[in-house]
Amino acid sequence: MALILIALLSSGFLGRGTLEIAAIGSTSGIYAEKGQAMVDGINLYIDEVNRRGGINGRQLRLRVFDDRGDPDLARERARELLETTQAIAVLGHNFSATALATRSIYEDAKIVVMTGSATADRLTDGFNWVYRVVPRTGLGADVLGNYVPQVMNWKNVAAIYDPNDDYNLSMVESFEASLKANNGSMDHTWEFNSSAQGAALDREVRNVVSQIMQLDRDDRPDCLLIPLQTLPAEC
Repeated sequence: MALILIALLSSGFLGRGTLEIAAIGSTSGIYAEKGQAMVDGINLYIDEVNRRGGINGRQLRLRVFDDRGDPDLARERARELLETTQAIAVLGHNFSATALATRSIYEDAKIVVMTGSATADRLTDGFNWVYRVVPRTGLGADVLGNYVPQVMNWKNVAAIYDPNDDYNLSMVESFEASLKANNGSMDHTWEFNSSAQGAALDREVRNVVSQIMQLDRDDRPDCLLIPLQTLPAEC
């Protein structure tokens, strides 16, 4: 948020009326806590800017759009945002999947979009209007891929991940590359549908656990890498 305001000030953004900024994230559904926390933080900063006189005398107004953490809905909301607001910038989305699904929409519209939490490695590749203020997933995975074999002395690591989730995929690929560079190995991987719920989720878990238990004791990994999104306990 501060980076966007600095850019506006440096460009001498002049005019009359209110400046609109859009926030888009998962403000309802199972990921509501993450989206609402983002909106609350943005509102705190906007309130502070407005108390100080705004940007070149113009007050800021926040427009909020809910994508529920769903890529298809995120695309709909991104188009709605562009059609119904005069937003000069977009803050969001909460997740790599929704950010990846919408980045071309913002790029084509030539509107700055900045995420504070989407970390998929390829998110900003080849895009001039898409930004993030957090490290890419692979950076953390690189560090972890060094720490596990060098400090913990665990050389054989297995992964349980969702190959259809960009965060999962970035984490596993970067971790495995770093692990192998440190004389470790990833001999086993198990795929997992991270969007499963209820009975379907129970089947997913039981299936993976069963496969792990079928391994010979000498073939079992030293540890498991499970880069899955977490939800509040009540979900």
